Amino acid sequence: MYGSSVLVPLPPPNATVEQVAAFATQYHNAMLVSAWLQAIGAFLLVVFVLALVYLADVATRFAGRMTQLVAAVILAIC
Repeated sequence: MYGSSVLVPLPPPNATVEQVAAFATQYHNAMLVSAWLQAIGAFLLVVFVLALVYLADVATRFAGRMTQLVAAVILAIC
């Protein structure tokens, strides 16, 4: 389900399949831009956190390794 209503208004909850298809066709490009912004935001957050781990010089400790693992999971999910 598409969850961002910043660039695109959400269709009514009781919309028919035809109305949802028309909505998706009308807002296709805006939904792609919104998804791209969400993915880039997650990537930039991961880069920032990994930079903090590197600057703190804890990349080889348990907490640093867990941070790297979680960063990989976040990027895989996005």
